[in-house]
Amino acid sequence: MGTNLEITIKYKNKDTQVIKANKHDNLLHALIKNKVYINSPCGGNGTCGKCAVIIMDVALSPNKQEQKLFSISQLSEGYRLACTYTLLHNTTILLLTEETSSR
Repeated sequence: MGTNLEITIKYKNKDTQVIKANKHDNLLHALIKNKVYINSPCGGNGTCGKCAVIIMDVALSPNKQEQKLFSISQLSEGYRLACTYTLLHNTTILLLTEETSSR
């Protein structure tokens, strides 16, 4: 089991939620495990772009799927796919879905 990390989730409706995850966890899996709704119709294969989030602090370099799906401007703003994003440190994300928190 890895180091516990805190993932702060900011929702479009201004709600905020903090969940726990382990270092090297996949962000999409961490969200689902913590009962946070996020759209992922491709099943986490990195092809649909529906699980897009904005990493509000320092984001990892974009991968090939993200470079295909997002503009250079979006990538520089921190857009990343939750299904391909590996958690390495405490992170703050903006959830782009209109759903509210599942608390």
